[in-house]
Amino acid sequence: MSFQKILVPVDNDGYADDAVDKAIALAELSGGSIVALHVGNKADDKAGQVTVDKVVAKGKEKGVDVKTEMATGSPAEIILERSKDYDIIVMGTSGKKKILSGSVAKAVIRSASCPVIVVRSQR
Repeated sequence: MSFQKILVPVDNDGYADDAVDKAIALAELSGGSIVALHVGNKADDKAGQVTVDKVVAKGKEKGVDVKTEMATGSPAEIILERSKDYDIIVMGTSGKKKILSGSVAKAVIRSASCPVIVVRSQR
């Protein structure tokens, strides 16, 4: 299985930072590229743009192509909708809830159209 198209959902809380690092490592190994997706509550989300721009900078340091996408709405629904266009999703979680109970990660794991790697934040 080839992981050429990697989706990395990110938010502003920093719990996706470790997932971003893993996704970049996977892209380096597979020769793939990343799309950093931020789903916010408003169309003009400056904090979200800063977050995806940080992913672009990390990718650039490692020679990995990173594109960005901004969306508004339900994070789980938007990630699931886009999952059909990707080879894999690499996403973070705080790991504080029992077995991801009630989290976006749980919904994505259950219903994504592609494999999902969930990286527990070490924060």
